[in-house]
Amino acid sequence: PENFGIVEKGVYRCSYLSKGSKSFLDSQIPDLKTVFFIEKAGSTRSKPIISCLKDRGNVDIVTYEMKKGRPFADVEAFLTERHLRLVKKAMEIVLDTSRHPVLICCHNGVYYTSLIV
Repeated sequence: PENFGIVEKGVYRCSYLSKGSKSFLDSQIPDLKTVFFIEKAGSTRSKPIISCLKDRGNVDIVTYEMKKGRPFADVEAFLTERHLRLVKKAMEIVLDTSRHPVLICCHNGVYYTSLIV
């Protein structure tokens, strides 16, 4: 997947996954435990890969819906409650090593994923 990278031992990042990403993840992160998807409210873009990952049976899928906005475009917008809730939820997941390895994804792997990383 685009913008795939290792953030820290047990923490990975990328853009949205496609069905073709499953084989890549199986080879690169075979023991993947958690996927944290950040997506626009009402989006169905992550649904196909969520279905594929759920078939593995051992992956916890956490989806966090955002309305809109880019956290780095405007500092005032970033300080809104919705962004702070996103950071809090992400930190709960990322700092819980029992959920590792964890993969953080957003639309292009840059805005919200970078905010968390």
